[in-house]
Amino acid sequence: MGLKYAVVRPREDLAPRVDDLRMDASRGAEEGWDAPILVWSSEKPFEARNPPRGYHTLTVRLSGSRGLSFLDAGGAWRPKPLGAALVVRPAEMASGLSGANPVRFADICLPVDLTRQLCASLFTECDAIRPFGGRVVFCSDDRLCADATSLVERALDERDRPTKFEMNARTHLFALELLRRHSPFSPSCEKWSGGLAPWQARRAEELMLKNLAEDLRLSDVATACELSAAHFSRSFHKTFGAPPYRWLQTRRIDRAKGLLGDTARSLAEIALECGFTEQSHFTKVFTRLIGVSPGAWRRLRRA
Repeated sequence: MGLKYAVVRPREDLAPRVDDLRMDASRGAEEGWDAPILVWSSEKPFEARNPPRGYHTLTVRLSGSRGLSFLDAGGAWRPKPLGAALVVRPAEMASGLSGANPVRFADICLPVDLTRQLCASLFTECDAIRPFGGRVVFCSDDRLCADATSLVERALDERDRPTKFEMNARTHLFALELLRRHSPFSPSCEKWSGGLAPWQARRAEELMLKNLAEDLRLSDVATACELSAAHFSRSFHKTFGAPPYRWLQTRRIDRAKGLLGDTARSLAEIALECGFTEQSHFTKVFTRLIGVSPGAWRRLRRA
């Protein structure tokens, strides 16, 4: 995807150098996430620009200065309004951002191909190439800003690393809401009024339960239901009341509880059979959802 900034210094008052904006973290590019996440920071004044590219850049400030400016259509620099915690820089336009004080921020790289797919499902008529109207979007919607921050924080979680399945499902649901609320084509939204059809719900449930121990791909389940991954994620959430990754994680814990109570298998064996990469990951998820560790739950069950 060419996820790189070209840091330049066209304004003498910023006097930036190449090392003034550095990448602190990269998540998802090697793991195959639909929307990789990059974390940047700078301790000095900087200015960075990008040519048009194959992904929309969703910028979330994590800490430090709130005084960022963004390059909009026509080459004008626009300061980010107070309260706008999320900024969308469309793929089809040259973009940039600058800051004069220390700051740390994240870029969610939302592919053009994914937004085209979402637009085709959401809107009856739209220019899918320009889903945000070709201008920088400053978003102050509390829910969307919180969701964007949560997406970044989940991506950076080193103690309980997210799966590709989880991150793609989260990204699709977030992108749907972003387009619905901030695309100029949103008033024409007529589709997706309901959830999964009964046969789709059955097929999804059967496939996910059958493959609890496997590294199941969201796209495989969506294809089995004859839907795009984005459409499937939203419809699944509406039908089951939870995103696919959360539903799947809950079912894995349910199976683990059955094995803990009825078998003498080790925690490591149960973890693998229930689709967790290792025992420590299983223990963290189980404790977070149930409130006690797997070992403690087993002892309480047998008491």
